[in-house]
Amino acid sequence: MTTETNMLANFLNKAEKAIARTRPDRVADHRAVVHHYLGYVTNAQVIIRGRVQRIQRARVTSEEDSRISNFRDIARRFFTSEIPHASVAGEFLGHRFTTTCDDEGFFTVTFDARHAIESSASRLSYAAFVVDPKTDQAIGPATTGHVISPRVPVRRIIVSDIDDTVVESGATSLPTLLKTTLFENIHTRRIFPGVGDFYRKLKAGRSGDEDHPIFYVTSSPWNLHDFITELLTLREVPEGPLFMTDWGIDPTKILKPSHSSHKLDSILRLLGDHPDASVVLLGDSGEKDPEIYLKVVNDFPDRVDAIFIRDVSDHQRDEEVRLLLESCEAHDIPVSFSNDGSEAADQACQFGLISDHTEIAPQP
Repeated sequence: MTTETNMLANFLNKAEKAIARTRPDRVADHRAVVHHYLGYVTNAQVIIRGRVQRIQRARVTSEEDSRISNFRDIARRFFTSEIPHASVAGEFLGHRFTTTCDDEGFFTVTFDARHAIESSASRLSYAAFVVDPKTDQAIGPATTGHVISPRVPVRRIIVSDIDDTVVESGATSLPTLLKTTLFENIHTRRIFPGVGDFYRKLKAGRSGDEDHPIFYVTSSPWNLHDFITELLTLREVPEGPLFMTDWGIDPTKILKPSHSSHKLDSILRLLGDHPDASVVLLGDSGEKDPEIYLKVVNDFPDRVDAIFIRDVSDHQRDEEVRLLLESCEAHDIPVSFSNDGSEAADQACQFGLISDHTEIAPQP
């Protein structure tokens, strides 16, 4: 950001906080609820994530819904009331925890991993609720969150983009992107053919019986978290924790953070969370995924197992991407650049990442 933009962001951020302090809907009361984001277990720790917001009524959607209904549903997801500095308490596998939310209502809690490793379940649940910081008594309803618990030690993680990598979004065309984002729902949005089966195979690994966790990194805002998780579930794409962005105003941004910095920071965080694991990176050619992944390769050449880029760009961009991927190959990193999901699966088999084309059924 330029100095002028930085000054503007700081001014707007202070103004937003001053206004927020006068809003009665930004105070924790009986309508405050913990909204959970899927957590995860590493070799060393359990990571629980969430946000405190006012209770918001969910709407059941269908394929027959009108564009206006879909637009209203998307708009509703953005008009939320986050509760800053709320006190949260909960219990995970018999261990009580407490924490305080940040300015935007977000919180993260970590535990020693042995609490989860002692359990054989691949998906663990916990409860959390908003409490009065003076009395430590619950003032909001308890809600249930979940944590994925892959078999440890974790030897490989899979990190994937979403828009135009998993979900057909048309991100290279603003009119198409706005149409799909604002006027469609989980029943009308489409994923690329074969993605669900391909990702299940990557998760299962070469032996077909491995358990590599999948993480999704997207520049979409946290407001769309439930929309995206419901869409992936409906289309039978393996679940995984999402790393999204907080749209708004703070001293470092106006509206939304940089796509490149968010994605790179998220990947670096995941590599730090899993210091003994390698990574498979999946993205598309529409934005800056190849450039970001090359930075990861340059910094961690011994930890990247393969890179898969879906071709969604024009000829000029394709040539740029090929040059970037050649730089990755110079580090002996196998790469795939294709718009065909079955071709990517063939190459994954050649790379030794999956066993064959035997279909793996979705987990119930």
